[in-house]
Amino acid sequence: MLLNAVLCVWNEEDVIAATVRHAFAQGCTDVFIVDNASSDGTVAAAEAAGAVLAAAFDSKYFNEDLKVTYLNEVVRRWNEQHNPESAWWLFADADEFPALDGGLRILDFLEGLDPAIRGVQGYLFNHLPTHQPYLAPGRHPADFMPLCSKTWGGKVPLLRYDRGRPHLWSIGGAHDVVTHGEALPVVQDALQIHHFPHRKPGEQHLPG
Repeated sequence: MLLNAVLCVWNEEDVIAATVRHAFAQGCTDVFIVDNASSDGTVAAAEAAGAVLAAAFDSKYFNEDLKVTYLNEVVRRWNEQHNPESAWWLFADADEFPALDGGLRILDFLEGLDPAIRGVQGYLFNHLPTHQPYLAPGRHPADFMPLCSKTWGGKVPLLRYDRGRPHLWSIGGAHDVVTHGEALPVVQDALQIHHFPHRKPGEQHLPG
């Protein structure tokens, strides 16, 4: 069973190392980042944590279509070059920490799935800062923001790509998938996607 992760980042120096380490702890073999012209130490922090800079682009404003194109191209190109029989990919934002109940690793969960399953869905749990410090570089943000509430913002961040089948096109921040007409059996409500969009009370971090 093979699991990789791909993240788009923009000025995430305060959280990216924890995000990358979390992905490895969940069983990812490789963690790839796509950098949207970060002006801080995001890329260096991600690489120090073990991530690989797979692509970079610049946009004056946040461009979802461009982001989607780069993320999917990283996955498509890697699958084409390595040609595994199948590979799971985790699509995540730099401030998202997907996890399962009971501490089960995502990789171990995937190994127990019916072979027909090709996607895993979950809901966002938004965390809010309540007191200082709000974050510390390299630390998991849940150490400082343990309180959260479940939203009904569903995502399908885990997709399985199979040799000889069309590329699954993850879109809208992993909220939807273009399947080219193929059936996509999905496990529903399996993931808890812990989300840390607020770096300070009342301030939301938005992609660039």
